[in-house]
Amino acid sequence: MAQVDAHLIGVGGIGMSALAKILAQRGLTVTGSDTSQSPLLDELTELGVTVYASHHTDHVAQCKQVIYSSAIHPSNPELLAAKKHRIPIVHRAEALAKIMTADTNIAICGTHGKTTTSSLISSVFIEAALEPTIVIGGQIIGNNLHAQSGKQTYAIVEADESDQSFIHLSPDVAVITNIDDDHLENHDHSFDQLIQSFEKFLTKLSPNGIIIANIDCPTTQTVIQHVKQRTITFSLIDPAADYFGIKKNNTLTIMKKQTTLAKISHQLAGLHNAYNLLAASVTALEHRIDINTINTALANFRGVKRRFETYQNDGKGPIIIDDYGHHPTEIDLTIAATKEMWPSKRIIHIFQPHRLSRTLRLLDAFSKTLSHSDHILVTDIYAASESETNYPIHSTDLVSKIKTLHKHPSCFYCQNKTVLFDRIQSIANQDTVVIFQGAGDISTLCQDYIKHFSTQGITSL
Repeated sequence: MAQVDAHLIGVGGIGMSALAKILAQRGLTVTGSDTSQSPLLDELTELGVTVYASHHTDHVAQCKQVIYSSAIHPSNPELLAAKKHRIPIVHRAEALAKIMTADTNIAICGTHGKTTTSSLISSVFIEAALEPTIVIGGQIIGNNLHAQSGKQTYAIVEADESDQSFIHLSPDVAVITNIDDDHLENHDHSFDQLIQSFEKFLTKLSPNGIIIANIDCPTTQTVIQHVKQRTITFSLIDPAADYFGIKKNNTLTIMKKQTTLAKISHQLAGLHNAYNLLAASVTALEHRIDINTINTALANFRGVKRRFETYQNDGKGPIIIDDYGHHPTEIDLTIAATKEMWPSKRIIHIFQPHRLSRTLRLLDAFSKTLSHSDHILVTDIYAASESETNYPIHSTDLVSKIKTLHKHPSCFYCQNKTVLFDRIQSIANQDTVVIFQGAGDISTLCQDYIKHFSTQGITSL
């Protein structure tokens, strides 16, 4: 058997598949393993990556290095075999850092919006024919792009704070979308420690680097106060920011020192996307990309898969949204964007809580924000390996809170797919928007619903 340059455990994940794709495009011999099926694996196979549908010690026997992510359990047989045979073991973030060797490395971080912002920035740089290396945590709608190995000039990567792995990166440009109290299970359940991880990340910035920051987020303001590098600020509230944006319907006006630089036309709903568009525009402008190129790229950008991804059955029946949001802030923004686009339609909100620890910690916030939807259907919590022994919480607790605290008349726990679909069908019609939301496997439920209840071709809006 020929020697393999890199074996990736859990290669079907969005982040690991991106890494495998880039390594393969750079001419390395790559293998990977994953027990779950994913369309991403087909693309890797076409690139010559050998993909195994199981985890076995034999898969790492001829490897120069084994790459794993935080999602891989320490008892994984391939990981154990690599340790036993002293094969170098590299975390995904460390491997990502090794491929960030461009002249200018741009890292996008933040609790909310980093995938969309990374995708927007990538789209603009591609439109400018700069051929950047790209690593994104989602697929761009239309071309399915989430990774590519590009020229030496630019690398654009989504930097993940959820497990603190972004501290392995040393970018030249750090774009901060916002900082909120999520993923605390990986930060000793402390928001202060999460903030410290962002501060540590910024210490890794190159000496001549720049920070592009959303100063409408108070925590971000605090974090950037003491950095030595040049800081460029953007805002939708404060005209004194370096770049000031004005959102009006599907137009974003960008101003600098009270001078209008551009009026950006776009297809993205919601205040949160105005911030994402502004962050991308500022990043492009700071790298001397012309306004026409920026406008063309952003006007054609339709979004990212599972980020407010919208479907309708040939213009009939309910509008269906598949969304990754799993934090109260994200839910609130999704509801607001839905009401902005379809103000007269009722919202049927199917929510799959993600992580027991998050659901328990933010129970009141979840109940408050979900209560703004007309109908609420809550599935079982996607535990993500957490135990109810450590976090005593159930979906029925959330339903009860919504009903009692917020006096909501239409909130139900749906214990299985049959109950869920029956509930949806009893209230869904052409005057409703059905939102499937969560970071677990609820997208599968969404696609099953589309498959079973579309009498004609379903189309992405």
